[in-house]
Amino acid sequence: MTEPAVSPPLLLRAALLIDGTGATVEHVAVLVVGDLVEQVGAQQDVVPPDGADVLDLGDATLLPGLIDSHVHLTFPGTPELFTQVLDDDRATMLAQGRSAAAELVRAGVTTVRDLGALGDPLFRLRREIEAGDTPGPSIVASTAQLTSPDGPNAVLGGGVADVGAALDRIDADVDRGATVVKVIATGSVTDPRADPTVPVFDDATLRGIVEGAHVRGLRVAAHAHGTAGITQAVRCGVDSIEHASFLAHVGCVELGPGVVSRPALPSPTADALSPWPDGETLAVLADRRPWVVPTLTTVVAHTLFGPGTAAAVRSFAHRREIAGLMLERGVPLVAGTDGGTPGSPHVGLVVEIEQLHASGMTALEALGAATGGAAACLGLEDRGVVAAGRRADLIAVPGDPRGDLGVLRLPSVVVQGGRVVHRIEEAVGDRRRG
Repeated sequence: MTEPAVSPPLLLRAALLIDGTGATVEHVAVLVVGDLVEQVGAQQDVVPPDGADVLDLGDATLLPGLIDSHVHLTFPGTPELFTQVLDDDRATMLAQGRSAAAELVRAGVTTVRDLGALGDPLFRLRREIEAGDTPGPSIVASTAQLTSPDGPNAVLGGGVADVGAALDRIDADVDRGATVVKVIATGSVTDPRADPTVPVFDDATLRGIVEGAHVRGLRVAAHAHGTAGITQAVRCGVDSIEHASFLAHVGCVELGPGVVSRPALPSPTADALSPWPDGETLAVLADRRPWVVPTLTTVVAHTLFGPGTAAAVRSFAHRREIAGLMLERGVPLVAGTDGGTPGSPHVGLVVEIEQLHASGMTALEALGAATGGAAACLGLEDRGVVAAGRRADLIAVPGDPRGDLGVLRLPSVVVQGGRVVHRIEEAVGDRRRG
């Protein structure tokens, strides 16, 4: 195991700070000591201690490290996923996870929530990153994707017969490193054997899983495409809804036994789906206000590169409309890409932020959805906001993202846990020891 080197204090000066809460500070200085932010203030008021590294970033903007609330690091982002799962190809998945993790942290994503992998690769990857042996974001790792026996996504190993079996699986996965529960509340658009509009569990089973998770101090993220499953999951007390596609009807595909590969099969078309959001579902969401991770990036990817999963994810315009309607009703949305699933690239968080902005969020709100809001969704009180006492995860980008979110694609500096893990030297105007 490689012990991370102890870094000297670090002072960053920049034209602007967007702190993750929606507040901004101009001509800012941020002092980092160890792995924490020690001081934030005007440049003339923050004096670097002796021996500090000083980075003068000119007209750059500082932000908290970005948080992707829904990823699958060890998945390839292509239909090859199905073959790798069936072959139990964990070595390939671990290698993919290492590559994706390194790419993400260079892109300024310093924390991710991984919502369901195959077996051990994710937990091993998390240990490698924590030990400093592999570059990558901090990982909030989920349990197996809990589903019914032979139900949607059961091929990933999370099939459970009842509440007792589900809680036993949760306990086993927590022992291996899981800190959040993933439950499959409706069929999946990547598994054509199950209708994505139909709930997987009855109310008693789902409520039992959620209550058992909460007793253990764990949050529950519910994969839910259809309106019936969304409302059921909210009623049963889940903490976040993933996707929230508002599918109201779709025809099922009849398959023979053992057939799990979608690409060679006919898919439901958008025309087969009810075109308008369900008012009751919107009302339940507005009343209970769970976190919602709409994963709009998946629809962008399918629009640009062809339907890697199915038309059941709905049209791009429909999904953005749904996001806008939820925003109008005060439902809290946060950014998550579903990166690694077929058709969804790992580095897509900026696209997600841009689509949340296009759906009705201000630029500052969209940035918050990938920083302070995302941290709150994940229950991470130590990050997501640049403030004294918080974990020192920060990025610097050229110019002002309030006018151009695209600058988030060009981080010149990435600080993770107080250490500079990525830097473009020519973009850093002045680097010296204080």
